[in-house]
Amino acid sequence: RKLISKGASIVKEAIAADKRVLVHCAWGQNRSCSICCAYAVVYLGWSANDAIDYVRECNRRDRCYRGQEGPNCGAMHNSVFCDLISEMQRARDAPAGAGAGAAVAT
Repeated sequence: RKLISKGASIVKEAIAADKRVLVHCAWGQNRSCSICCAYAVVYLGWSANDAIDYVRECNRRDRCYRGQEGPNCGAMHNSVFCDLISEMQRARDAPAGAGAGAAVAT
């Protein structure tokens, strides 16, 4: 969770500095997509479901490679990462003083 939050923060800083950003991992199916979803949820105010759906749609449209076939493959197919993004949204939406900042950063 901490690394996904850190990655989203790095994306925010790079975009704020008017730099181009490439987020990737070996297969681009969960970790890198989670960073992009976290950025959209925490810094752009998207819902977790909208961020996950958008990443899945882009992944299906733009990338097609061996190992990505089937209903349980592709971007954000791992429920652990989807749950993490949902947790980040709940933390973002929590009332001030309810530990919202700590939940996102840990």
